[in-house]
Amino acid sequence: LPKPSIWADPGVMVTKGSPVTILSPGSLRADVYRLYRERPSGLWEAKAPQDSSNKASFPFESSSSSTAGQYQCVYHCRKDRSEWSDPLPLVGTGSRED
Repeated sequence: LPKPSIWADPGVMVTKGSPVTILSPGSLRADVYRLYRERPSGLWEAKAPQDSSNKASFPFESSSSSTAGQYQCVYHCRKDRSEWSDPLPLVGTGSRED
């Protein structure tokens, strides 16, 4: 299976308290996407979209210091698994009040 890419919208520099969404395209055959964060560790799961976008979305409504970290994504197609994406470093900056 092709290795997924991963990016953050609006970007990897995130103001604390602001929303950020991590996106990862995979395969039209994907069943589930998993997002993993190192330190502090975290694991999120998203079912594959039902439309033809083949892109998983992991929204964080209000970023915080615990949102920052290094993320990777993988997707599963039945019993197969893609390679892990390249790491995405998400960096928290200041706050919206600053």
